[in-house]
Amino acid sequence: MQVVQSRKALKIHVALVFVLIVSLLLPALASTSEAAASNAPQPVYITSNSYVKLENADVMPSSKGRTASFTVTFYNGSNAPINLQDYWFRLSSVSGTKYIATLVESDKSKKSVPAKSSITLTYYSEVPSNVSLSDLVLRVVKFDFSVAGYERTLGKFNFSSSYNNAVKVNGYKSVKLNNTNINIRVNKATISKGTDNNIINLELAMRNTGNYETLLSNMGFFIQASNGSMYQMKTSTDSSQGLLLRPQILEKIKLTITLPKAVSTNGQKLIVSQSLGEAAASVTLPVAKFNLSLSANNTSATTTEYEYVKDDYTYKVKVDSLQRYTWMGQDNLITKLTITNKSSKSAPVPAITGSFYLGDNAEIQTKKVPLDSQLSIASNGSVTAYYSATVPTTTNLAELKVKLFEKEGETNRELAALRTTAVSTPKSIALGDTNNLNDLGVKLGVKVTNVKLLQGSANNLLAIYVDATNNQDFATATTKLLGYIETATGSKYNTTLIKSDTVIGPSKKEQVILTAEVPKNADLKGAALVLGVGYNDEGITKANETPAKGFINATSYALPEADQTTNDFSKIKIGAYTVNIDNIITYLNDVKADIDLNGQVSRDFAYEAFSSKKFTVVIEDESINSVMVQVPIELEGTTGQYVWKLGNNYNNIVQDLSSKSISQTIQLNVYEEINGYKTKLVSRTIRWSPYLNWANPDVK
Repeated sequence: MQVVQSRKALKIHVALVFVLIVSLLLPALASTSEAAASNAPQPVYITSNSYVKLENADVMPSSKGRTASFTVTFYNGSNAPINLQDYWFRLSSVSGTKYIATLVESDKSKKSVPAKSSITLTYYSEVPSNVSLSDLVLRVVKFDFSVAGYERTLGKFNFSSSYNNAVKVNGYKSVKLNNTNINIRVNKATISKGTDNNIINLELAMRNTGNYETLLSNMGFFIQASNGSMYQMKTSTDSSQGLLLRPQILEKIKLTITLPKAVSTNGQKLIVSQSLGEAAASVTLPVAKFNLSLSANNTSATTTEYEYVKDDYTYKVKVDSLQRYTWMGQDNLITKLTITNKSSKSAPVPAITGSFYLGDNAEIQTKKVPLDSQLSIASNGSVTAYYSATVPTTTNLAELKVKLFEKEGETNRELAALRTTAVSTPKSIALGDTNNLNDLGVKLGVKVTNVKLLQGSANNLLAIYVDATNNQDFATATTKLLGYIETATGSKYNTTLIKSDTVIGPSKKEQVILTAEVPKNADLKGAALVLGVGYNDEGITKANETPAKGFINATSYALPEADQTTNDFSKIKIGAYTVNIDNIITYLNDVKADIDLNGQVSRDFAYEAFSSKKFTVVIEDESINSVMVQVPIELEGTTGQYVWKLGNNYNNIVQDLSSKSISQTIQLNVYEEINGYKTKLVSRTIRWSPYLNWANPDVK
C-alpha cells in the first residue's frame, strides 16, 4: 500500500515538473497579448516537449470562392531535429468534406526543425464561398505505417464562432515575413464623411526587428466591411517594387480609400495581405488583421480644419476667414484656405479645390482667385488660396459651408465639408496711420492723406486721396484698391479708382484717388473708407483698364473731414505739387479784363505717379452765378493753353468781357475738378484794381 502511494506521489511530482517546464517554454513562444486571438485553439503536442501552435487562421474572398489560410509554428524542444516530412495537415469541414491544404511555395524548402528552435509554415486551401472559418477543422497528422491509412491524428484545431484573430485597437502584431520578424500596428485611422462617399485614411507602422533590411513584395492592404466585403486601399508610395524595411527603423505607410456611404463603417477591419506565387498560380493570403476605430476627420461641417493625406504627405487644410463685401449691388463672399504641410519634407501643393454650399446640396458658383503659383510647400510651411462667389445682399449665411474636393482627372471627388468662420470685420486704421499690406503677393503701404468734397449738379463727389507706397524691393505698378464708403448709419457707396499704370520704384509712392458719388444731403460725419485689393479671373488687378470682380482683405480707414476752402493762395495742393500764387492783379480796362498771375510750383519727388495736375483760376460773381474770367492751368503739361513748370511762372491774361455781365464786387476762386465735379480750394472777395495784389493776405 505504501509502495503504491509512493508511486502515485512520484507520478504527481513528475506531472508538476512537466507542467512547470511547459509553462516556462510557452511564454517565450507565444505572440504578444496585443496580438493574441480570442478563443484561439490550444497547441497540439507532437512529443512531450515539442508542439504545433496556430499563429493565424482566416478565410478571405477570392476569385474561386474563398481562400482559407493557416499559419502554424513548429516548436522543437528536443535535442534532435524534427523531420517535417513525417507531419502533415488535413483540412476538412465539420461535416467531413475534405479540402486540400497546400503549403506555400516559399515554405516547401523547409524540411526539418532544428533542436531548440522553431519554424513557421503557411498552408492554404480553396473552399466554397459559403464556408466560414468556424465550419473548418485542421488536423495535425503524422505518417505512421503501423496504423490503418498510415496516418495518426495527433490533434486538431477547431474554430468557434467567437474566434477572432484581429488585433485590438492600438495593438500590434509580430509576423514573420521573409524569415524576418516584422511588428505591424495601425497608428492612425480617420474617416472623412462626405455627402455621397466616405474617405478612410490609415497610417500603418511597420518595424523590421531583424538586423538586415528586407524587401516585402506583393503586399496588399484591404478594408474589410462588416459583411466580409473587401476593398483594396491605395498606398502613399509605389509598392509595385516592394516595401523595403530597414532594420530597427519604424517605417510608416499611408493608406487611403473612398467608399460609398452605403458601405457601413461599423466593424471595419484592415487586412494586410501578401500575394504568393506567379501570375495565375498566385494566391493572396492574409498576414495580419486589425480592428479599426475610425475617428471623424473634421468633415461634419462643425469644424474648420481637415487633415488630408496624399501619397507620402500629410496636409492640414483650414478655413482661415470668411469675408463678405458689397460690390456693384451684390455681396462678394471670399474664403481664405490655408494649406499646411505637416510632413517632415517638402511636399507638392495638393490638387484641392473649394466651393461654397448653402446646406448640403445648394452649390454657389465659386471660383478660385488666381495667385502666383507655388510649386511646393516646405515642411511645416503653408500656402493660401482664396475662393470667391457672388450672392444677393439678402442671402442668409447660417448654413454656409466650404466643401473641399480633390481633382482626379476630369472629376472632383468630395473630401470634406467644413464650417466657415464668422464673417470677419475689417481691421480699422486710425487717422494718419499707414496700413502695410503684405499678402497675395502685394507689398503696399496705404495711407489716407486728405478728403475733398466736390460739388455737382445732382450729386456730390467725395474724393479720397491715398498714398500707395511700393514696399517691394523692385519696381512695379501698384495694385488696384477698391471698396466703398460706409457712413455711420450703414449706407454704402461704391468707389471708383483713379490711378496710373506707371511703374513705381521701391519705397516710392503713387497718389491714387478713390471717388464716390453721394447724395447732396448725405451725412458723411464718421464715414469710413472700406478698401481692399482688387481681383478678377486673372488674379490681382493692377492695370488701370482691367475690370475687377471685387476685392479681398478689406481694411476700414478712418476719414478726416473734407478739406475746407481757404483764402490762402500760398499753399495750394494739387496732386504732388504745391502751388504758391504770390501775385494776382485784376484790372478792368473798359470791357477787357487784364490779369497778371505770378506763382511758383514745387513737387514732392517721392511721388512717381499721380493724376491731379490741373487747377483753374476763376473770376466770377457768385451772387448771380456769372463767370467772367476762367484760366485753366496745367502743371508740367505740354498741350494746355496755360502751362506752369517747376519754379517761377508768369502769365498775363487779357479777355474780352463785352458779351458778359460785368460786376464790380467779385470773387477770385481757385478750383480743382474731377469728372465734371469741382471743389473750391481758395476764395477771396475782390474788386477790379490795377494796383492791388490779391494774393497778399494784407490787402483788404
